[in-house]
Amino acid sequence: MIDSEKGRSSVDEVLCFLGCAYTNLAKPELFSLSLVSLEGNEHYVETQFGARCAEGQLERASEFERDHVFDQWGLPEFERSGAFKGRHGVSTLKWLTGLVPKSRRLRVQVAFDHPLRYRLFRRALQLAGHRNRDDIEIVPLDLSSLAQSCEGELAAERCYHLLVDRRIRRHHALADALALRAAYLSITRTSEQLTPVLLSVEFRRLVALVETRIGDPFGFDTEGLLRRWLTVEEPALDGNRPLDLITQPGGLDRLEEFLATTWRVCGVQVECRTISLDKSALSVPPRKPL
Repeated sequence: MIDSEKGRSSVDEVLCFLGCAYTNLAKPELFSLSLVSLEGNEHYVETQFGARCAEGQLERASEFERDHVFDQWGLPEFERSGAFKGRHGVSTLKWLTGLVPKSRRLRVQVAFDHPLRYRLFRRALQLAGHRNRDDIEIVPLDLSSLAQSCEGELAAERCYHLLVDRRIRRHHALADALALRAAYLSITRTSEQLTPVLLSVEFRRLVALVETRIGDPFGFDTEGLLRRWLTVEEPALDGNRPLDLITQPGGLDRLEEFLATTWRVCGVQVECRTISLDKSALSVPPRKPL
């Protein structure tokens, strides 16, 4: 793709999510590798089932890897995904190139949840000759904090549950890549949904209500508490997130009734007395435009 205005090649950008399985932590050898694009395209490659090098990897694998990884090895869905040891990067580079076939230069952001997985991925590409290519740029994206967040873990768990029919689960490279993508999508969508709500009159009414219950809000981050609460599934609200209710008809009234009587919000105890809802007292006029 040529940028006619600048007379040079433009760069196509792709975001992929990485999953890897390896033999052990002390001297890790890559066993399988997976990438899933933001759009959902899947790539998976594993050491060829039954090959002599695979037998050696099995012997050097830790007990944990034998119990959780190797029993997911050689599944029928992936029978054409085998590669000899040290060749995982070859098919991976070929797959990356095929994502944007006519691209003159491709920048790939590779999202990962553990640095070791990314190091093994980069080494696989180096063994495949990536150092000598300038048409594919690899950029790391560390999503460790995102993956370990409450919402990220819940989204990943839902993804693993949906993969049962494919006979893959946690610690399978493809399953882990799909779960990381699910966590990223969930948190990204929540962020997009949350931003306008935090600037809304409805949210400020909830803040005013909780501050009324606390009595003396000095030193207490009411907005931060409610921000977290908005994104958490609340059992008392039929498992809904307050964020999904606040803009629905009657949703704000329901949230106010809950906050006026509950003792705990997102694990934090508020004043144990209930208050009667005086909507006029809690209403907050909209901010004046700057």
